[in-house]
Amino acid sequence: MRMRAATSLTLTIALAFGSLLEATTATGSAAVPIGGLRAVHSVSTTATSAFNDGNWASPDPAYVYADSGGTLHVVTYEQQAGALSVSAYDPVSLARAGEPTTISLSGWPDWGGFYAGPDGYFYVLVGRPNHNEEDSRDVVAVRRYDAGWSLVGTAYVKGGATQGTIKGIYDPFDAADPHMTLVGDRLVVHMARTIYAVEGVHHQVNLTFEVNVDTMVATTFDELGDVSYSSHSFQQLVAMNGTNLVMVDQGDAFPREIQLGVMAGYPDQRAVVDYDLFDFNGEEGDNFTGASLTSLVSGPQGVVVLGNSIPQPDAPGGPLGSADEQRNIFAIAVDPTTGAHTVNWLTDFAPDGDTGAMEPRSVQVGDDRYAVLFGVRHGRHYQLEYRLIDSAGEVLASASFPDVFYSTICDPALVGQTVYWVGDEPDAAGSAHAYLFGLDVTDPAAPVLTDTERTIRPRPGTIRIRHKPRLEGGFLVGDYANVVGGRWSPSPSAYHYRWYRNGHPIPGAHGTQRRITRHDKGKRLTVKVTVSKPGYTTTSVRTKAHRVR
Repeated sequence: MRMRAATSLTLTIALAFGSLLEATTATGSAAVPIGGLRAVHSVSTTATSAFNDGNWASPDPAYVYADSGGTLHVVTYEQQAGALSVSAYDPVSLARAGEPTTISLSGWPDWGGFYAGPDGYFYVLVGRPNHNEEDSRDVVAVRRYDAGWSLVGTAYVKGGATQGTIKGIYDPFDAADPHMTLVGDRLVVHMARTIYAVEGVHHQVNLTFEVNVDTMVATTFDELGDVSYSSHSFQQLVAMNGTNLVMVDQGDAFPREIQLGVMAGYPDQRAVVDYDLFDFNGEEGDNFTGASLTSLVSGPQGVVVLGNSIPQPDAPGGPLGSADEQRNIFAIAVDPTTGAHTVNWLTDFAPDGDTGAMEPRSVQVGDDRYAVLFGVRHGRHYQLEYRLIDSAGEVLASASFPDVFYSTICDPALVGQTVYWVGDEPDAAGSAHAYLFGLDVTDPAAPVLTDTERTIRPRPGTIRIRHKPRLEGGFLVGDYANVVGGRWSPSPSAYHYRWYRNGHPIPGAHGTQRRITRHDKGKRLTVKVTVSKPGYTTTSVRTKAHRVR
């Protein structure tokens, strides 16, 4: 099915700084929202999120990076101007350092994305329509810039490119969000495009290619060996995990699932193994999956695929739910060497309730430590949620920031001990404002959000009891009784046990096991189990009482 083009929305962002920041437009002025640090430069975007109506992704319009001297930079795409704007800010005062740098993208109207490479170069992905279906036309370009934003080379992909025998680039990046990663001297670009017409229809299919950054020559994976095929592909993520190149697609038709493609030993070998991580209900090519795939963590224990979804019972093949259903955050922990995976849920909102989770983003904040940020919407109220996870998907800490709106138009970036991102306001439409936000993660287990007027400390999370612990064993004098079972979400990091006899604490009885004494005979025994975890409120529960015979 031909994907409909997304309607463009321009976010106009004024430049201002001070204790009472205001971004002024012709329609008036707006104070910097709770959690905002300052207003930044203008961007163009299709929505206040990477996903259009929760269906398919579009490239981010804003990016954050730090240079070698620690100066904070914000890169924004301006669709109407056909240019990038790069603004520098002092990381301490956040005062703007000099005038913005403007990078013209003239002749390349299709925006694909920006990547600050670990080699110190910047990579800009752009494209242009190929509606005459010209095989020899340069349709996709990767521009390489040095640290001073001088163009040092450009690689091109022709209109006749194929993936899995599916030919052509008709519109690059349509209903897609390309991502890039640098592996030695190879820049891998994982993207999607609409293809040449098949029986009058321009279907959408993914496309992966690599650029030799020394020669700036682009070669599709189809030319080099195997590919990971997905159509329609509503999101494309890519990363290295050890010696494995991992490519993730949100497939709407073939396959209708979140698919992980693994190229082990890249770039020396080119075979791909695909794994099904998360099936969707509905029919092939529904143009709606009820899910958003938005982030990929890669670490020493594997990879974690993050997004949100409505319930998908009996998937695949079951009835697809409604876009009105509330979504929850999933974190799929995967071993790329085997494809073994576990789907973990970071939230558990009722699908027919009035509270739901928005799209998550992630950033590394320490050794095998990753911050996951996402918004929660409750009617007209919003809050920022924070989860600290490892690369096995285990939640290590949690925090909530009431009244802070988290907009996913920018991946967060760690600069020093602060995670920065660019966001806007709820329901932004037409001309709106966007701002720089920051989260202090000096202690990643206890983040602090500081705006221009106040320090916002997180509200503790709640440890929910899934299954109560219980007492088992003998209940005769001389027997042993044990505390068994018990399950909480998330998993606690510390446990404390206190034994009671007829409601009174038993001196010195604090373990999971206790031998029954003559003092217990005829009495009722219970145990209070108290669990705790950084960033959460301590929670206690008592076992059912047992009488000693």
